[in-house]
Amino acid sequence: MRKTSVDIPAYIAEGCGKSDDADFAKALGVSLAFANRLEYYALMALDLKMINEANHYAMQDEIVEVKKMINGFKRKLLS
Repeated sequence: MRKTSVDIPAYIAEGCGKSDDADFAKALGVSLAFANRLEYYALMALDLKMINEANHYAMQDEIVEVKKMINGFKRKLLS
């Protein structure tokens, strides 16, 4: 799980260096894809009993919040 959680801000940082907002928005799209993957990994960890329900729901809430922020930022860039 750790690599994916690092990839999210890494792609956002990479997007900051892009030449225009459209390219930055694409980088945010990749970040969102990594957030979706992280959400899946959290669910898989729960299913495999690697984490308990309380930890899963806490992670889920944080992941959903990050996804909302990325989506909002991407919409703002493209508007």
